[in-house]
Amino acid sequence: MAAGVTMPVKGVAYIKEKFGLNLKPQQFSNYKNYMRTQQGKKPRHKAKPATVTAPVPPKPQPKTTGSPLEAARQVKELVDSYGPDVVRGLVDLFAK
Repeated sequence: MAAGVTMPVKGVAYIKEKFGLNLKPQQFSNYKNYMRTQQGKKPRHKAKPATVTAPVPPKPQPKTTGSPLEAARQVKELVDSYGPDVVRGLVDLFAK
């Protein structure tokens, strides 16, 4: 950088010729940006935009079709068929 070489490909060739060190262009670029930040300057590359995640959809509201009396009758049929413990387990399962 002090020699005025700022392009990665040319910088790699310059370092190889001058110091005999092998670098990759990405390494040169990283060192160049590190040196710029040490001097209080911002790196010239632009930051990648933040990833935007899709909003979480709200939980669906229960759909009420029919009357509460009919729903109670259906629950009563389940209790009669499967027993209160099984129906209570189902309620606990769906409540979570």
